[in-house]
Amino acid sequence: MFSKLTDIQIKLAEQLLISVMKNEPYVEYNELGSRITPPIHHRQVGTNIGEISKLCYEFGLPFLSAKVVKKNTHVVGAGFNPFYKLYGIDTKELSARKLFKLECKKIRECQEWYKLADHLGIKIDLPRPNNDKTNVENTELEIRILPMSKDEEFPEWSVADMQKKYFLKNLIEKEGYYYYRKSGINSSDGSLVLFQFNNLIIAMARIIKNEKYNVPVDGLYYGAHIFDTDSITIFEPITFDEIYTIDNTMQPFSQVKQRINYKHLERILRLIESKQNAIIDEELQVNERPIYIGGDKNGITNTDRNYKGQECLKHKEDKCFLFEKEMSKSQTQYFIFDTSPKKSHHDLDFEIYSWSRKKYNKVQPGDLFLYRRPQSDSEIKNQFYFFGAGKVDQIKDKKNGEVDGVITKALPFADVVTQIQMDDLPWDFRHDSKTWGNIFNQYGMTKIKGDDFLRLVNLAFPSGLIDIDSDDLNTEKDLIHQFNAGNYSVDDSFASQKVRGSSQRVFARAVKINYGYRCAITGISDPRYLIGSHIIPWAKDKDKRLNPRNGICLSILLDKAFDIGDITITPEFIVKIATSLEDPLIRQFVGAFAGTKIKLPVRDCPDPDYLKWHNDNIFKG
Repeated sequence: MFSKLTDIQIKLAEQLLISVMKNEPYVEYNELGSRITPPIHHRQVGTNIGEISKLCYEFGLPFLSAKVVKKNTHVVGAGFNPFYKLYGIDTKELSARKLFKLECKKIRECQEWYKLADHLGIKIDLPRPNNDKTNVENTELEIRILPMSKDEEFPEWSVADMQKKYFLKNLIEKEGYYYYRKSGINSSDGSLVLFQFNNLIIAMARIIKNEKYNVPVDGLYYGAHIFDTDSITIFEPITFDEIYTIDNTMQPFSQVKQRINYKHLERILRLIESKQNAIIDEELQVNERPIYIGGDKNGITNTDRNYKGQECLKHKEDKCFLFEKEMSKSQTQYFIFDTSPKKSHHDLDFEIYSWSRKKYNKVQPGDLFLYRRPQSDSEIKNQFYFFGAGKVDQIKDKKNGEVDGVITKALPFADVVTQIQMDDLPWDFRHDSKTWGNIFNQYGMTKIKGDDFLRLVNLAFPSGLIDIDSDDLNTEKDLIHQFNAGNYSVDDSFASQKVRGSSQRVFARAVKINYGYRCAITGISDPRYLIGSHIIPWAKDKDKRLNPRNGICLSILLDKAFDIGDITITPEFIVKIATSLEDPLIRQFVGAFAGTKIKLPVRDCPDPDYLKWHNDNIFKG
């Protein structure tokens, strides 16, 4: 006897099966909830899709709920995580991320979804037995050049953008799916593809599958090449002349999908390796190694060496390379350290953490930790948050059992990770509790699992740390200490592009925290749309560059309006709109807040003198 689903669950199942048919790599909770009629809130989705997966298990199908992920983080939630444990399925000690990817692969390759559709009375044209129209041709392995349309698909993208953002991020997040509009390349599985962009070869990968669709995906794409994401490689761009010296039958690069004789494979791979090594020699100088989140240094062989951009972005294993040495040691422990901004506490964030060994004596030198601001001390209403990570390098004894932990490898998060963002995060250390109550140790130090540590760091940096190297982190750490000491000046002689970037991160993070991650005017609270805005611009006064009283948390649109003088805030904290603001849509939106008082922060209110300066010098009136 099969499980029965409610009407809402059947509607959700229908949308998930449509998603399978359209080859969508995943669908977000809020998006799935909005696709049914009537729509449901995203918090109602998890339990309902869990029931769908229970039915899938009864039919011997993959857990369909694995396609549903959380917004921004693309982490699966309660609709999928419990099932391996519930049904006693052997995980083979795979990490949660690997189990998720494995389940997505099963969903993609499953040819029996018609069973679920038929049982639920869902009318969808899904593949059935003896209905496979795939025509396998051209079983010989090939080397193919695949031109990418700069005008249609990637306008304004540079080669660097394509390599870092598309190949090492977007294509991997899409599980290797490369969609094409009219026609693809007719090559057998395992063939090598060289990607041509702007008349240069900029990446390579191996095809593992080809698909064609009767109904175009998004109304545009009639097929897809699925690439092995572990084979995606980028390198210093290769010109036509370099290819021509290997195969003189080649024609100049165009939109023609050319073939290179497979006998030249070894020479092509040697050329690509030399292009990788050239970048390694040029960019990875001593003491300038980048920080890696989610990449696997050891998984890259000498013949597959990838330069800085790829190693930073490539999510091949659940490893955090910044802490690789520590995480490779079995004795390393992982903790959450609670800390407070109150002066009564003796902690110096990212430098010293103090505690009593009489109350808690588990932490040892070499252990790793996450910084947490408890709800009682949080600037964000009714939420705790995480704001960084690091290593306890030394433990120095003081008096009466008190100790100081000396912090190294400080990793400040660009934006804090809030309690709401972790609703669906599968914590191992709290697997028996559905609420946060009584989870954290009363002494402010909570032991967790290594996987928990990694999950949260990857949540803070979902795309990896792309352009931040160890020097950047040391600079940012020094600026945090300077900021905490009340020194807000950044001298022009030190304000290089790198220092300015670190300074802006320190300033913006502090301002947004002060405002509880809410726009002071609109109340918008999505971190992606918030800016820590300077009142007196960076270039105008070096002594106020880090001053939190020279900052206001604004949404992106209002930050721009404030920056160019279309709006201002009076010394009495009232919003004013410039009469010269002409765009009717912007004026209508911004005008709704004219004359209102901004929401003031929990501390470091805007200095009225700074606001008066903005009124007099920036505001258009």
